[in-house]
Amino acid sequence: MNKTIQPGTIGEVSTTAKDEDMASYLGKDTEGQFPEVYATSKMIALMEFAAAETMKPLLAEGELSVGVGVDIMHLAATPNHTKVIAKATFLGLEGKLYRFKVECFDTGGLVGKGEHTRAIIAFDRLVASGQKRVQKEYIYHCVHPEYWAKYADKSTYFPEQFEAEGFIHLCRADQMEHVQTNYFVGVPEITVLKVDVKKLTSPLKIEAANGQTFPHIYGGLNRDAIVDVSSIKKE
Repeated sequence: MNKTIQPGTIGEVSTTAKDEDMASYLGKDTEGQFPEVYATSKMIALMEFAAAETMKPLLAEGELSVGVGVDIMHLAATPNHTKVIAKATFLGLEGKLYRFKVECFDTGGLVGKGEHTRAIIAFDRLVASGQKRVQKEYIYHCVHPEYWAKYADKSTYFPEQFEAEGFIHLCRADQMEHVQTNYFVGVPEITVLKVDVKKLTSPLKIEAANGQTFPHIYGGLNRDAIVDVSSIKKE
């Protein structure tokens, strides 16, 4: 089996935007207004698929490639029922990470671009690692009390930045202080959602960010996965 790919190798995948790919569909359970255009999260996923296609020749039996990082700009809106093409160009290795330039096009031209990194890992090891990291403990999401109040009685929760980022930020218990110190500066009170990962209905990924790894939910947070809501008041 060929175990190398050369810089400049290109992977490409395409799809036709559907109702469930629209930002308006993803945000239907929120109080926000979202347009009927191809969602950023769906575009990023298609870019990942293109990069994964490029890496297929590298994989031994029982291995798969996983996304590690994305740095993406969504440049233009794509209407429903439009063909979308993602292209990933291999740039080279960065340590053990495979680095790609990724682009997304519709029939009108370029709609997104950026960089993406992936790694190769054994499937069994990935599953075991994920279970060890999160299934024996809960994960947590911090939010401003005023914003959470809008969702307290709704079936699905989305944070304010979901449409722009495509996922929900969470953390482990040992990362709570870091999150509060760095992302809630000057905020007198924080609402903390305790989440049971075994009850999640949206995909959960453990991804690198700022020198650490954090759990991210790619989709809405279903209300029945939230097992406790508490408040932290800063002095």
